[in-house]
Amino acid sequence: MIPTRSMLPLALLLATPAAHAQLGGDPLLPDPARLNLPLGRNGTLELPGDLRLVGASIDGVEVRAEDATVESRTPTDTLLSVRLRVRPQYSWIGAGPIYGVEVLADGELTAYPVGGDAPDGLDYDPVWRFRADTPLVRLNQAYARILTRYGAAQVGLTRSDFGLGTLAGGGEDPDPFQVRQSPFGYATSFDRVARAMLVGFPFAPRTPPGGGAAAPPLAIAVAADAVVEDDTATWADGDRAYQLIAGVFGGVAGFTGGLGGIVRQQSYDEGGETEVAIGLVTGRYDLLRGDRRLYVEAEVTGYTGSTDFVRSALRPGDFDIVAVGGLARVGGGHGPFDAVLEAGLASGDDNPVDDEVRTFTFDRNHRVGLLMFGEYSRLTSAVASYNLADESFREFPSRGFDQIANGGSVQNALYLNPRVVARIEPSFALTLGYLYARSEERFVDPYRTALAGGVPTGHRGASEARELGHEVDLGLAWRTRLPGVQLTLRGQGAVFVPGEVFDTADGDEAPTVMGYWLHAEVQW
Repeated sequence: MIPTRSMLPLALLLATPAAHAQLGGDPLLPDPARLNLPLGRNGTLELPGDLRLVGASIDGVEVRAEDATVESRTPTDTLLSVRLRVRPQYSWIGAGPIYGVEVLADGELTAYPVGGDAPDGLDYDPVWRFRADTPLVRLNQAYARILTRYGAAQVGLTRSDFGLGTLAGGGEDPDPFQVRQSPFGYATSFDRVARAMLVGFPFAPRTPPGGGAAAPPLAIAVAADAVVEDDTATWADGDRAYQLIAGVFGGVAGFTGGLGGIVRQQSYDEGGETEVAIGLVTGRYDLLRGDRRLYVEAEVTGYTGSTDFVRSALRPGDFDIVAVGGLARVGGGHGPFDAVLEAGLASGDDNPVDDEVRTFTFDRNHRVGLLMFGEYSRLTSAVASYNLADESFREFPSRGFDQIANGGSVQNALYLNPRVVARIEPSFALTLGYLYARSEERFVDPYRTALAGGVPTGHRGASEARELGHEVDLGLAWRTRLPGVQLTLRGQGAVFVPGEVFDTADGDEAPTVMGYWLHAEVQW
C-alpha cells in the first residue's frame, strides 16, 4: 500500500472538477479495495475490472410506418448483454515537484447473445446499430497523466465527461444506492476522444477545516480533442470532428462549479460541415452535509453556429443553430433516506422548414427514467427516419435524415423527475421515481409534418400536441462484498403512459408500455 501522506497531494487532481469531472478520465489514486501490486519504491499497478450481465424485456411501442411490411407495433425487446471490462492502471507517486504519474488502459469485451438484430423499421436507431456494429473487443481509454503542484497534463484516448452530463457523459452505470443522478437504466455507449489537456492551479491548495486532503481553490483548463466517437460523429465512419475547450473551475465555502467554452468543427462522411460555439455554466451549493444533507445544483448549456449538413426538401442550404438546455436539482436526505427533484429543459423547434435549428439534444448518457425517452421516443424517432427514407416520399432522402433517430436523448422537452431512495440496510436499497414531460415546442415528426403542409404533427398523426406522458420507475438493489470482489444485483421495472403526442389523428391513445430489467455485476 502507498502511505497516506504520499497520497494526499494527488487529491488535488481528484478534487478539481476541471481535471476529473469536467475533462474526463478516471481517478489517479489507487483504490485500496482493489488488487494493488507494488512496482518499485513508489509505483503501484492496479488491475480493476468488472463483469456485467443485463437482461431485459420491454414492450413494443405503437408506430406508423409507410412501409406495409413494418408492423404497427414494434416487437417486444428481449435483451441479454454481457460485458467484461478490465482497466489496468499504473500510478507512480513522486517525492519532488512531480506529485504523480498515471498510465491507464481501459478495454472491454461486449456481446449481445440476444437482441442484436434491428427489427424492420428500426434500421436507423443508434441503439440497435450499436448492438450490431460495435466490435466485440473495444479500447475505451489509453492515456498518460502527470500531476505537479502547479497543474496537470494528460494526453491520449479518454472518455469525455462534462459537468452534470447534459453535454457529455462518461457512460458509467448508475449507482442504485443514490438518487442525485438517476439510478435507473444502464450504460451502453459513451463519448471517446483523443485529448491533449493542460490544467493549471494558480493558487496554493487550502486544507479544509479538520484536516484531510488539500484542494486547489481554482483550476484553469485547456484541451484539444479529436472525436473518436460521440452522438453525432464516428471517426471510423469517415466523420471528422475537432474541439477546442477552455474552462475555469473551483470551489469555496460549500460552492463548487465553473464555466467552460467549446469550439467544435465537424465534417461528415456524407458531405457537409457544422461549426458551433458551446457555452456551459455548472454549479452546486451544499447547505447541509453529513447525516442531514441539503444541496442545490444546476447546469445551463447553449450552443450557436451553422450547418449545411442537414437538408430538407424545401431548404437545401445553410441552417443557423441556436439551442439551449439545462437542468436543476434540489436534493437532500437524512440517514438512510435521500430524495431529489430534478427539472430539465431542452429547447425545441416546431418549424422544420425555416432556416434555424433550435432543438437542443442532451447527451444520450444522461438518463431520465427508463421508458419515455430511452425506449418510446427512441423507437418512434427511428421510425420517423425510416419514413423519410421511403422512396414514395422522395427518391433520395435528404442528407442528415438519419439524425432524426435520437437514440433516446432528451430533446424538445420540459420534464420533472422526483426520485427517492431508502437504504433499508447497508446492503439493500429501494428506489422510486416519477417522470412527467411535455414538449417545449409543439411536437414535430418531420415526415408527418411535411405531409400535413407544415402543421406540427406527431408520429401517429396527432397535431399541435405537447404532452409526452407519465412514467413510474421502481428499483431494488442488493450489494455485498466478498473476498476480493463486490457483487451487485438489481432489478428494475417501469410503466409508461404515453401522452397526446403519440395519439392518432382521430385521438386514439397509444397503449401503456411496461419494461423489466435485471442486472448482475461483479467488480474487483
